[in-house]
Amino acid sequence: MKNIWKYSLVCIAALFFLGGCGRKTAEDLEEPGDLIDMTEFMEDAFAPAPIQPSYASDTPYGALAVFLADYYSIPESDWVQTAYYYQYFDFDGDGADEIFAVLVSEKTRDGAGDPALLLEENKQENTFAAVESFERVHTPIIVADQKTNGWHDIIFNQYGKGMESGYLYCRYEEGVGYQHDGNQLLDEIPEELTGDALLSDNMIDDRDKGTYLTLEHAAPNSPQ
Repeated sequence: MKNIWKYSLVCIAALFFLGGCGRKTAEDLEEPGDLIDMTEFMEDAFAPAPIQPSYASDTPYGALAVFLADYYSIPESDWVQTAYYYQYFDFDGDGADEIFAVLVSEKTRDGAGDPALLLEENKQENTFAAVESFERVHTPIIVADQKTNGWHDIIFNQYGKGMESGYLYCRYEEGVGYQHDGNQLLDEIPEELTGDALLSDNMIDDRDKGTYLTLEHAAPNSPQ
């Protein structure tokens, strides 16, 4: 429960860094409450498992922002208040990276997390196809070295809105994806687990430095 409480505070931090795909300063945002240091949280949450933190791209991706705004029907008036984080990872081991993207705003989140998409990308045409949609997730997302049916196993930290708290261990199922009744809810991360914690970004630092992305300046371009 200690780790879950700390993680709740991290997610509260997300409410304080709503700004522009350009950049916002700390003066544009509300003062934070009792927030925790991400490094301390990562050490507590993942020890003793050797999970390596991995971070979102800090490059604005206009085409992706446009896709997310359209997919989630975000009105343009809300773009400045809707942050997005994305990271590349080869989930199915075919040599081509997919994108894991999370949308963060007061209007899209609920008590159990933020919406997220696993996407295939066509870089030549700046288009995307949703492999799987997740209604609510808490970052970071643990991608295990272990694979099932050719896809890396994924672990989500689950809690909030009356849900049973724990680490949801998800194995890919052909024709279904990662979300099915065969998933296991664990009390803690297995000690022998190895992998990466995607989107391990320190939201407090992002807010202070103005280094988060929003949909505000969405335009159909590729990251530079």
